[in-house]
Amino acid sequence: MNELLTIGYGRDTKEGLQDRFRDLPSPESIEVADVRMENSGSINGKWAFWGEEGIGATLKEIGIGYLACPQLANHYGSTRRGLLQYEAALTPQGALRKPFCDLMHLIGKADKTYCLLCAERKPRRKTKNYYRPNCHRVVLAERLAYELNLRPGIDSYLSVRHVE
Repeated sequence: MNELLTIGYGRDTKEGLQDRFRDLPSPESIEVADVRMENSGSINGKWAFWGEEGIGATLKEIGIGYLACPQLANHYGSTRRGLLQYEAALTPQGALRKPFCDLMHLIGKADKTYCLLCAERKPRRKTKNYYRPNCHRVVLAERLAYELNLRPGIDSYLSVRHVE
């Protein structure tokens, strides 16, 4: 079984985030896909800034690969409506379909474990009767798992795990 991880670093220290990755089995086989906006800074400090010099360098220190995917950032907001718009943008007619398919093909044929990264620490919000997505990386991860399970020619099952 292949696994797709998601992680949010919000309010973490550099060492805290690195330790969370070190606690995973085979961290050297993980490739992080940064799905934040290209110009994203961080209240955490420069180590968490977007790009190779920021969070990419932080991850490289512990042997984890980094892939910048700013095209898959959420420009719609984390409200229920915004996340529904984001999900619609991932569909075959949606504005994000091309970068979504590019990432899907990488994950589908990779011998690595992919991990979607953004700042939101808690990916789900509890409502009255269920947990709803609180972050676009949950929507993205669930859509990737759905598509990879049903695509012809890809015979692996992909599960999603949110690293706390």
